[in-house]
Amino acid sequence: MFFDQTSSNLDLPLATAASRARKEAVCVMGSQPRLPAPLRSRLAWRRFLTLLILASLFLAQPLAAQDSATTAANQQFVFAYRLLQRGEDRLAAQAFDEYLAKFTNDARRADGLYYRAYLARKAGDNTAAARLLDDAGPPTIVPLYALQMLRGQVLIDLGKHKEAIAALEKIKLDDKADALVRASVLQLRGLAYRGAGNLEAAARALDEAGQIDSPLRPRSLLDLARVQAQADDAKKSLTTLDRVIGLGEPSTVAEAALLKGDLLDRAGDFGQAIAAYRIIITDHQSSPQFAPAVVGMMWSRLAGHDYDGLQNDYKQFAEALPDRQRGVAAYLAGSAAQEQGDHGKAIALFAQSQVAGPETGVQDKALYKTAVSYFRLQQYEAVNQAIVRLNKTFPDSPHNLDALLLLATAEARAGNLPRGVALLDVAIERGPGNAYYAPALLQRAKLLVAACQTKQAADDYQRYLKLGDKLSSEARHEATLTLIDL
Repeated sequence: MFFDQTSSNLDLPLATAASRARKEAVCVMGSQPRLPAPLRSRLAWRRFLTLLILASLFLAQPLAAQDSATTAANQQFVFAYRLLQRGEDRLAAQAFDEYLAKFTNDARRADGLYYRAYLARKAGDNTAAARLLDDAGPPTIVPLYALQMLRGQVLIDLGKHKEAIAALEKIKLDDKADALVRASVLQLRGLAYRGAGNLEAAARALDEAGQIDSPLRPRSLLDLARVQAQADDAKKSLTTLDRVIGLGEPSTVAEAALLKGDLLDRAGDFGQAIAAYRIIITDHQSSPQFAPAVVGMMWSRLAGHDYDGLQNDYKQFAEALPDRQRGVAAYLAGSAAQEQGDHGKAIALFAQSQVAGPETGVQDKALYKTAVSYFRLQQYEAVNQAIVRLNKTFPDSPHNLDALLLLATAEARAGNLPRGVALLDVAIERGPGNAYYAPALLQRAKLLVAACQTKQAADDYQRYLKLGDKLSSEARHEATLTLIDL
């Protein structure tokens, strides 16, 4: 329907040519001797026809060339579009590229740029899509709002949210507009506002999109829930997520259930969080949210002290998880085993968590907890090796302070009190300005108490208490009581 070619109207040029031919014929006839009427009429008619044919051929040449170019442009455009319709994106892109290169002045060039930009975005090349759309004027076939919507989507993908807002706000919406078009524009505006940090405007646009009866309703409501969570309104977000889950659209149900589980876990409602994760684990095992849901459920079990349930989850699901999530799951199962006092099992699971690589975010924790389990097993040399590895592999880990204190204690327990004290001396000598100072001072005091060096221990407690407001009231109270006892 979009590609019917209107035929060129040749009636007016041909009439003009005939008129000119008649005038020239009259001039020729007027310059020659008069002949008998029948012959004169016959010669004049022949001359008239000759001039008419010549004039028609002369005038038809540029018209034929123009018509030929138009037909070629039309054929190339339709060919490219039909490839697009058949889903042959690579060939369609090549065909549109050829059309745009050959027919730079064709009336449908802006439409060609739109379709080529659409294919570029589909292929993940948003930079090229944006460049193509910048060259596009008002289209003749594609609705103008469609071009503006594509420009807004591409700019959102590129993180240029303010420019996206400018493009999308040009689209005028009214109640007569198609429901899907209105929902699409409002949803895109909501995403652009969210990216620009205007959460209030984002929520308003997405809420309006979610009220429209269209296939985009579940996605718009899910995006609304994300905006509400970002605005720290967990209660509203959970209510909206329940609406999404209730609509039953498979992909959005899984995403909504995962976000719901994460919000409930953050709020400390571990039982309800596990129930939300279970929606995915039970009914959406092929979704991308399956592995995060399993890991999320295990985190909730660890926080809720359900160590047996966590171990069962690991046995049931570990092999079904990708490497990254399997590494996190091994860390969680190792943590549960450690809490249950099964340190040998914990060490083995922590070792498995190292296989996935540092991108899991738990490797430094696993190394520190490995050192803790070795400490509980009184394998002090192994404690030292685990901590050396932690310091070398993760020099910026927040667990290095805890590891230092643990290593100092391990050295003292191994009968090497001077070595343990010396480790703490390094941190203490840096002065009160470093984060290690207070905990190292307290730990050294405790080691000296255990070694019956009460005078030196009392000195450390006094220095510790001088930190005043830098200590919690509970820490000051405990240190004061210990000093009195000394």
